Amino acid sequence: MQRMALINTLTPIAAISVWQVLTGAGISNVYVGIINIYFVSYCKGVKRLGICSEDVKGISAKYGADLCGIASIDRFTTAPRGYHPCDILPSCKSVVVVACEFPRSSLSDPKNYTQVRNQLVKKLDNMASLISKELKSRGTAAVAKRSIGPCEWDEDDRYRDDMSLIYAGVYAGLGKIGKNNLLINNKYGNMIWCSAVLTSEKLEADPLAEYEVCAKNCKICINSCPVGAIDGKLIKQLTCYDNAYTYRGGRQQIICWKCRTVCPNCFGIK
Repeated sequence: MQRMALINTLTPIAAISVWQVLTGAGISNVYVGIINIYFVSYCKGVKRLGICSEDVKGISAKYGADLCGIASIDRFTTAPRGYHPCDILPSCKSVVVVACEFPRSSLSDPKNYTQVRNQLVKKLDNMASLISKELKSRGTAAVAKRSIGPCEWDEDDRYRDDMSLIYAGVYAGLGKIGKNNLLINNKYGNMIWCSAVLTSEKLEADPLAEYEVCAKNCKICINSCPVGAIDGKLIKQLTCYDNAYTYRGGRQQIICWKCRTVCPNCFGIK
């Protein structure tokens, strides 16, 4: 034990020399011994670098998240086949959902709204990558989940992301889904954009939101949709898409977000 303690404090070259002196080992045995020593030290180091929920939230805040919630994997039992977090990371035990506020100034016109949305996509994608990288440096498996896509048509003819960030946000305690199919948070309303990080670390999950986001008889978003794409439960995806997106100057532009702005809780729960 004293030999190990001494060698663990030395550089690899110095450790080789000390090992030879202390044990009389030949050079081939020396390298085997040194490899074993450093492997043991590495494993101990990884264990010491274990993370907790508070660490993850601190990391998320450092990279600019306005919100961070954690969902345990058992909350995803209703995820459709092929769209479960474990389909992305088989060892997943927790999903960390981060969100940033969608600035109110973005609602002024289509060009501004689209630019701000695209900037948020890049910001949150980068944020998820940085968080994932830091978690991996602490010895846990982690995969960044982009804020949009990859998407595909499922067996029910629904166009799905590989993991729903809206439902992940619900499971992480960041809010509830409104009749307009947007995630509504008590502080920021539906003016948030999300990304996520899947990790093999078992983290303490946040409590689910208990506040109500839609009045029982409210149908403002349903009645305001110009193409009748909202029924209070699901969105008629193609109908919504054909109305909300267009191309101007060769670039995609969002021209309708009425379901967001007419909501009484657009900017937070009143």
